[in-house]
Amino acid sequence: MKKLLTYGLLLVAVIGLGAFVYNQVHDQPLSLNQSTSDPKTVDDSIITTEELKTEDEEKKTKLSQKTSQEKNVTMTTLEEEKDPFKHLDVESVLIKDQTEKTIQLSENFGRPMVINVWATWCPPCRKEMPYFQRAWEQYQGDIDFYMINATHSKPGETSEAVNEYVAELDLNLPIYFDVNFSTMLALQATFLPTTIFINADGEVVHHQLGLMGEDQLLEKIEELL
Repeated sequence: MKKLLTYGLLLVAVIGLGAFVYNQVHDQPLSLNQSTSDPKTVDDSIITTEELKTEDEEKKTKLSQKTSQEKNVTMTTLEEEKDPFKHLDVESVLIKDQTEKTIQLSENFGRPMVINVWATWCPPCRKEMPYFQRAWEQYQGDIDFYMINATHSKPGETSEAVNEYVAELDLNLPIYFDVNFSTMLALQATFLPTTIFINADGEVVHHQLGLMGEDQLLEKIEELL
């Protein structure tokens, strides 16, 4: 009898405990919003909608920048193909003649020009100088020749040195002197000799770095006529 009473009391206690737990669970339901809003329960691997939106905008910005850069490169290439000598600033060239008169080269646009930048210390310049002498004798009626000395390109490159050089080679073609390196800079005469061919419209049609053969010089001159 006592065992039955004990079992009965245990059964009532178990049922009561179960009922209490059941009520607690149903009185406080689990909230998805509450659980995800708790920073302790958020998974770091989850990407929110805002993050996806920001990432998409960054990708669009990078794509736009890349497209813009590609367009700029394309435009630059097209411009260079249209005018490959656009980087030469002929209009800024200042020269002096043998009377020390300063001349703005662009003031004489209207006739074809052959410009040669040279120096007395330059062996290729000495070699091609007779070619220019003969070309000037033949074409001076139709083309202006500007034999511009790279004055002060070396300490000894002076007007006195030029006069001795001209006398030695028996030259009588027009000789000019660079002013403050304006010719060498504007025509990018990074090598000597440098020869520029300009048409009657003031447009550079050929930029030659280094020695020219006589046949090549005459060919380029004929293209100007």
